[in-house]
Amino acid sequence: MKCVVLAAGYGTRMQNLLGDVPKALVPLGSQVLLDTLMEQLAPLDLPVCLVSNSRYHAQFLAWQVKSGWSVDILNDGSTEPANRLGAIGDLAFVIKQLNLNDDLLLLAADNLIGFSLRGLLKAFRDRPWPHIAVRENPDREDQKRRGVVTLDENLRVTSFVEKPAVPLSNLAAVPIYLLPASSLAYLDEYLASGFNNDAPGHYMSYLVNRLPVYGWPVPGDIYDVGNPVSYRRLLDSVAGH
Repeated sequence: MKCVVLAAGYGTRMQNLLGDVPKALVPLGSQVLLDTLMEQLAPLDLPVCLVSNSRYHAQFLAWQVKSGWSVDILNDGSTEPANRLGAIGDLAFVIKQLNLNDDLLLLAADNLIGFSLRGLLKAFRDRPWPHIAVRENPDREDQKRRGVVTLDENLRVTSFVEKPAVPLSNLAAVPIYLLPASSLAYLDEYLASGFNNDAPGHYMSYLVNRLPVYGWPVPGDIYDVGNPVSYRRLLDSVAGH
């Protein structure tokens, strides 16, 4: 198994707070967000690769030199929003570049994870099908901006809809996915069909209709640095410690 961290992005919502710094490299106390993510991944003992765009690639290389973490850092070649590959396009890019034929743990680099991922790996060993991390989200309006999941009594995903006008549950997808190598066989077909190549949730929604997919309820907090409210809450949490 390998871990793929998706760090490319051209979001503008955080520009006033961060300036020209990728969200994965925002300061958190004495280190940056990506350091905390690497600390969470270290106990899993998985090879890690990170996909950036051309705009931020040099910043990630400089971070690696300073931090000393062992990470394959790839440049997807995109220079602006108009030619970005999207998260699913980046996944296909890294698979091709590194000739991967492995089970993949897929994460977004702009989230701080407040829990161990060992439980997700155990859930995957017990049921080696695609897994989606999920959390309860009582904010119905916020649910309309996220991937919304419904589960049966065995935690099998019965529906997955990105940004639904009418959410069918209070379960939101968290950008942590475990994809067996067999599920990646559908990726070329997905992209060739012209489906949305951005949020990985679109691909998971596609898989739900083809394979058993399971939810993994996260056992702790997760902070989305791409959301200004969540980012400020995270800074308050760090300052409190």
